[in-house]
Amino acid sequence: MISEKAVKNFTACRFCLMCRHLCPVGLKTGNEGNTPRAKALLLSYVNTGTPFSAEMAQDMYECCLCYACASGCETGFEPPAYIREARTMAVVQNVVPAGVRKVLDALAATGNLFGMAPDEVSPALREAIRALPPKAKTLLYLGGTARYKEPEIALAVIRLLQKAGVPFTVLGDEPASGAELGDLIGFVDEVREAGRQCAQAVNGADAETIVVLDPNAARMFTQQYAEWGIGLKGNVVTATRFAADLLREKKLVPRSVRLSATFQDDPVLTRELDETEPPREILAALGVDLREMFLNRTRVKSGGTALLHEYAPRIAALTGEGRWADALRTGASALLTATPDTFYVMRGTRPDSMRIQDIFVLLEANT
Repeated sequence: MISEKAVKNFTACRFCLMCRHLCPVGLKTGNEGNTPRAKALLLSYVNTGTPFSAEMAQDMYECCLCYACASGCETGFEPPAYIREARTMAVVQNVVPAGVRKVLDALAATGNLFGMAPDEVSPALREAIRALPPKAKTLLYLGGTARYKEPEIALAVIRLLQKAGVPFTVLGDEPASGAELGDLIGFVDEVREAGRQCAQAVNGADAETIVVLDPNAARMFTQQYAEWGIGLKGNVVTATRFAADLLREKKLVPRSVRLSATFQDDPVLTRELDETEPPREILAALGVDLREMFLNRTRVKSGGTALLHEYAPRIAALTGEGRWADALRTGASALLTATPDTFYVMRGTRPDSMRIQDIFVLLEANT
């Protein structure tokens, strides 16, 4: 059941312990089972005949797939590759943790990990989307976290595109990209089918450019869909890159703000999409006094994910608290984020002495 690729990955581990010091989950829990090297060892046991247990499955899900372990490994060790396969194994052998099963049921019933119905989208966001044309040269893909949990971020991006004079649309019934499902059960046929359905809906807008607010969806669109032969008609660009381009072209001209802030990179943007500078270009255009945390850009330490928060809230909270401790050490008054997912999970553990703000909301308010 374990693929040759996964075996190659976990046997590449030389037990140097470097990833043990990079894993944001393991650093906070102190649980050896949360470290990438321990997960490799567990799967090596399974590969030689040890039954895959519910306890092993629990360890495989206590991970935010942030790729910190892979980015800091000199042997080509890529734990997310085998962790996703281990999660497939957990589903097949019916040892999925209860929290994960709850999220899977929510995805099956509603198409989003929060289990929210379309009529639960905020009235303001529903009205803003309804006012847009059904087709346009640019399609804005929001993603589930912005649509259901952080509508003010979605509204800020919509207003920014309108202020910049960009002709665009947003799908009224936006399907999931398959990113969350793939992280929960591995890249199996069910996830590929979700991708095909999403691509069909996106292509129906006849857009030349697809601006993606959710980096998990952008990863799926540009990497997994391409690998699976699922074609998208438009050119995919992240919302941060698109906004930075609008600023450079003077289509958006913001006022300077008086703000001392640090910035939390999104690991998917930096490590999987190779994007570190567009958010900083936006902050520079706003005149933000940026105080970087020690681990930033491709070395960023994750503060958790919305997905992890939904099925393992205690683990997500611990991870977020660890990153807030780093932010406090900068002496900044605020932490800024560039993706709905990061904002959603980080605001849940915000200390009283700092505030948190999304950069699209900040940019729209000052443009």
